[in-house]
Amino acid sequence: MYAFVKKHWALGSILLLGIIIHLVPLVRFGAQGLGYDSGFYRRHLIKPLVSFPNTPTPGLGDDALLPRMALDALRALQIPPDIILFGSHMMLWALGALTLFVVLKKFADARAGLLAALLFTISPLQYVTYWFVLWKHAFALPLFFLLLAALERKSYWAVLLALALSLSHNTTSAFAIMVLGVFLIMQPRAWRTTGSALAVLVSSYLALHPLAGEYASGNLVGVFIPVEYFLWNIAPLMPLALVGMVTITQNRSSLFAFALTALAFPLAQLPFWERILIFADIALIIMAALGLVSIIRWIVAHRETKTTSGSVLVLALLLGSYLALLNNRMRDWEPFEAPYAARSDIQKIVTHIMPDQKILTTTELAPWVFGWTTNKVIAPGLLGDPHNHEEWIQYWGDPNHPEAKDFLDTYGERFYFFIPPDEQNAFVPKDKCVRKLTEYIAEYYCAVP
Repeated sequence: MYAFVKKHWALGSILLLGIIIHLVPLVRFGAQGLGYDSGFYRRHLIKPLVSFPNTPTPGLGDDALLPRMALDALRALQIPPDIILFGSHMMLWALGALTLFVVLKKFADARAGLLAALLFTISPLQYVTYWFVLWKHAFALPLFFLLLAALERKSYWAVLLALALSLSHNTTSAFAIMVLGVFLIMQPRAWRTTGSALAVLVSSYLALHPLAGEYASGNLVGVFIPVEYFLWNIAPLMPLALVGMVTITQNRSSLFAFALTALAFPLAQLPFWERILIFADIALIIMAALGLVSIIRWIVAHRETKTTSGSVLVLALLLGSYLALLNNRMRDWEPFEAPYAARSDIQKIVTHIMPDQKILTTTELAPWVFGWTTNKVIAPGLLGDPHNHEEWIQYWGDPNHPEAKDFLDTYGERFYFFIPPDEQNAFVPKDKCVRKLTEYIAEYYCAVP
């Protein structure tokens, strides 16, 4: 045991650091401390279990079979849903750092692997990705890294990993198809493993997404962060990545195919390129780790020269800036004000509303009402809402207009509002059909004459 700890203490320390970083918002703010997708995954953990895997939930459809199975298996352990959701989310990010270490260790050496894992762990943009609760992305990322390692070894495990990836996450699978295609062009002699993995990935992806061609030809937008924000947060990595670019381009490896695709995709502004910025950040992390190894070797070899102290100072400034950006992102990305303020009233829903009743809420609150109840939840433009944007604009203009009753009757003669006090004038009519129950909750009941 002592020998194992002595051998792996550095990697273990990096993984522990990542868990601490990811725990901070949950310790400070509780279950409402992270982003918009929290409620969609939590709903899957609290709704009645009728099969294995359980029936799809918004955000966890048929193309996320393995994530659904993983969450259902954890649910069987009778662990509280918040611990399952956020605990597994942190563990998946730790697994991402671990598998990135494995890939870089194979490509270069253990030092490069450790530096890549560290930069990944303290990446400001990867923290933002974690904060968004992109759980399926976190689930698929270790599979993707292992797929790259299997391709490098020409192992037929790549075929199984490609299948697992296609059953995990839409965006990562689509991006992996591009990477494998580029790698096959670079390494045509590896067609047996790479071609087989690519064929499995493409066929399974098209089976799960038969309309993928139509979607790709449209104006797909992957909401993540503005490109200016991305550039600001990668700035300290760029000098190191430019040095590491020399190393990664020396052979036609799977890592080079990954980096080339991840950087070219946003530059060409291909469909969904905004979400691919997450992979572009990882590509720069990989190159920066390789660059750091080269710079550290140069410093050690020239430690007697006058330029060594200057080089060490520049490295310290770059890494210090990177940590400062992480600190800023951890301070900036605090809970959305609306769900955090509503958390006590969300807990009152079970007291005032029967599980078979519908709840109409705001778009901003929808994931939290959806994830902390088992009711049918509807919000403007979400979760089966029957009205279009123009109809909502007209309704918000005057919810007390005589025609507003027809608008609301589409939800049934009895349902409930869950609306913040400062938005109730736009949502909740002031008539005999409405009875206020709490600060946020109001009952709508208009019997059909």
